[in-house]
Amino acid sequence: MLKKERSKERNNVTIKDVAEDAGVSTATVSRVLNKSPLVTEDLIERVQKSIAKLGYRPNAAARALKTKKTRAIGILVPDISNPYFMHIIKGIEDVISPLEYSLLMASSDEDPMKEQRLLNVLAEDRCDCLVLATAGSNEEVIEAVHFGGLPIVLVDRLPEELADSMDAVVEDNYGAAYELTQRVLEQGVHSLAVIHGPQTASTAQQRAAGVRAAIRDTAPRVAVTEYYGDFYFNSGLRAARRFLEKGCPEALLAMNNLMAMGALSELLKRGCKIGTDLVFGSYGAVDTLMLPGTTIYYVNQSPRALGASVGKLVKRRLHDPEADVVYDVVKQPVLVQRL
Repeated sequence: MLKKERSKERNNVTIKDVAEDAGVSTATVSRVLNKSPLVTEDLIERVQKSIAKLGYRPNAAARALKTKKTRAIGILVPDISNPYFMHIIKGIEDVISPLEYSLLMASSDEDPMKEQRLLNVLAEDRCDCLVLATAGSNEEVIEAVHFGGLPIVLVDRLPEELADSMDAVVEDNYGAAYELTQRVLEQGVHSLAVIHGPQTASTAQQRAAGVRAAIRDTAPRVAVTEYYGDFYFNSGLRAARRFLEKGCPEALLAMNNLMAMGALSELLKRGCKIGTDLVFGSYGAVDTLMLPGTTIYYVNQSPRALGASVGKLVKRRLHDPEADVVYDVVKQPVLVQRL
């Protein structure tokens, strides 16, 4: 047994090793390391025993190995061409630029495997802090990078497994999607089509939950048709085509702005009159220059302000690597756009 423990120590014990030894999840180990109040005393004791037994060295010891400062902040987002993420990056830059840090930007294209490769590259002393909007399915890799010496600030997306593990700034996706759906259903519609985002993304999961809760509470008898897209323009276009095969629904909701634009493009091409034939709702503002005289319900996102909040957390984390974890939820109102 002693031989095995020494071998583990030589091979750099990971959070996963501690989790397996303690019989808990990696998220629980992370919460214990961050002194989260959400962990029971017996779990804390089990994790601490495994840490001592395996010789795991979290946080400070790992970060002490990273002595070289790059004066760069890494930013990894799912789609760098999406104006929403570009505004977030601009908000970060507003705060970070005066500190004379450079920004290194990369896009995962909503591909978890590509994200994993980029995480490994950025972890190799390329930056002093990483801002991440994850594509999903990489929770263990993200934790390994974070506790291996590269502090991570999560933005927009927060998988449940990473809650309380690292700093995060997110929207109230559930609440905003609930209110948007409710506003649309209150127009008295009898059929509703919904374009969801990929369920690997925490934002898509939370918005889908908000939509379904609003339907249950507001109009449980409404006929609902759902489509699962990928947060891109073409999936919104394909979803609208699928819906129109069965006739034009009385209302349509798109759970991000790019899918909304794709759906609007196809609806207008087919002669649907937005606001007359169909009530339209979008999670995020859309370009309505092509929609004179229409009414659209939309979630009014503030990505630049979101980015500024992220920048402040990055600044704080650079100044104090051992500061308590901050979890910031930003609420967005639902507005009616009439042109």
